[in-house]
Amino acid sequence: NVGGIAGKNEGSITGGTNSGSVAGKDNVGGIAGTNDGTITGGTNSGSVAGTGTGTGGIAGNNNGTLGGNKNTAPVTGKDDVGGIAGTNGTNGTVEGCTNSGNVTVSGDGDSTPGAIIGNNQNTSPDAVKDDYYQKTDSTNKDLTGIGEGTGAGEDPAGITSGQTPTNPGQDPAETDQAAAKAFEEEKIAAIERATPVGGAAWKQAVRDAAAAFEGLTGSQKELVSDSSRNILTDAQAILAAVEKIETIGTVTNTSECGQRIKDARDAYDKLTGGQKAKVPESATKALTDAENTYKALTEGAGGNQNNDLTEEQKKQVQTIAKELGIPEETAAKIQAAAEELGVPMETLLLGDEAFTSQKSENDIKGSLFSLLQLKAAKVKTNSVKLTWKKIKGADGYLVYGTRCGKGSKLKLLKTIKKNSTTAYTQKKLKKGKAYRYVVRAYKTIDGRRITIAASKSIHIYTDGGKFGNAKSVKVKKAKASIRKGKSFKIRASEIKVKKPLRRHRKLSYESSNTKVATVTKSGVIKGKGKGTCTVYAYAQNGVYKKIKVTVK
Repeated sequence: NVGGIAGKNEGSITGGTNSGSVAGKDNVGGIAGTNDGTITGGTNSGSVAGTGTGTGGIAGNNNGTLGGNKNTAPVTGKDDVGGIAGTNGTNGTVEGCTNSGNVTVSGDGDSTPGAIIGNNQNTSPDAVKDDYYQKTDSTNKDLTGIGEGTGAGEDPAGITSGQTPTNPGQDPAETDQAAAKAFEEEKIAAIERATPVGGAAWKQAVRDAAAAFEGLTGSQKELVSDSSRNILTDAQAILAAVEKIETIGTVTNTSECGQRIKDARDAYDKLTGGQKAKVPESATKALTDAENTYKALTEGAGGNQNNDLTEEQKKQVQTIAKELGIPEETAAKIQAAAEELGVPMETLLLGDEAFTSQKSENDIKGSLFSLLQLKAAKVKTNSVKLTWKKIKGADGYLVYGTRCGKGSKLKLLKTIKKNSTTAYTQKKLKKGKAYRYVVRAYKTIDGRRITIAASKSIHIYTDGGKFGNAKSVKVKKAKASIRKGKSFKIRASEIKVKKPLRRHRKLSYESSNTKVATVTKSGVIKGKGKGTCTVYAYAQNGVYKKIKVTVK
């Protein structure tokens, strides 16, 4: 029990102020380490750091009353870390408190921090109310008011947040004016400073300003000047047109390419004269060139891109149409896209049922590790963060998951509609349990969602149980040079963290190019043709090591 004013308070502290740094192990607070009494009107401006459980800007562990207190200093700890209270017990109340200090969990911590309360154990709806915390790009950016326990996951009715700290119940006029002014001086000014228009820095400045504007309250938005609003509106419209033009890519004689060109032209034509004048010449030239090239391609093919299909391609179109139950016209578009993106037929024909009807823990037929490289990037007691590689041509990703075990069918957890979003966190999981995940990259053609890549299944144990996950994969040789027809045995092993590994699958292997070299289930590489390729040795949770193979 370590506090800036009291280690343990069982009485009443009114108007207490602490400006010195406070550090300790368990139950560390800016005013009191543990509060079993009442703390009202207190202010802490000294940093608070704990290495154990219960670290808070006002109280590390609260079983009493915290009312009208304010914390302005950073708070960091290992478990149960909050801007006002680290742990709020079953009898604890937190009312009318404000936090503008940044709240973080230390590197070895295993809990989710809260901008107001780290772990709330009081189930009463009146236990936490009229509390406020600062939320900006640099302060409590990814936090909610309560980290874990009752009310975790999203701010309950009793907690609000904003860009500028205020006190609940006070007139926010001055705060709103300050927020609007800061938005104009920082975010709008950044757009005007960034050059050239359409460049990476300019794009980021526009995105940052748009996100910051959305983060303002209604009253704060009303205080933003018309000129600043116009600058942001113009920049967003120009950004949308430029990005549409950039997505055209290589011009090919396909309907998908024609649609991308049309979407880019529509976005450009919607711009005002003043907005068009700011679009980079390189972008307008790229659009015009794309239109001319596409016209030449379609006219040269008689307007029909399927006239020159080979017999093999025609067979593929027929197979796609039959297996997916779609018209041959749509199947031809799918076949063309698959050929352009290098998607195997086996993967292309994977429909929704191939994923949701999967009961066994076996990998889905047509799945590959080397493309998505799905892995568990971060595992906690109640959550798992998945990451994967971006797939060229994908419109988005579908994330499936279930508990490990025979008979457990995969369920669709998340539909991601952005090619650039390559991470997903599943929360509210059970401690010490095994979970299985698969990610599917898709492309939409004529309204049909087509699989263009499917990951291998990965298996993860959440923290807090008997079993752990592999930390990494170790190989004896990261490079191998063999002759065609000769073999080489990979010596690989999993590096565990602390707890034993319970295997749902042995260490697995995959070659990026089987025409150069193949690899068996036991890790024996065999040279097939001259060239180089990569062999992946991957654990059941997706961590892997690459072996570069050269066949002479």
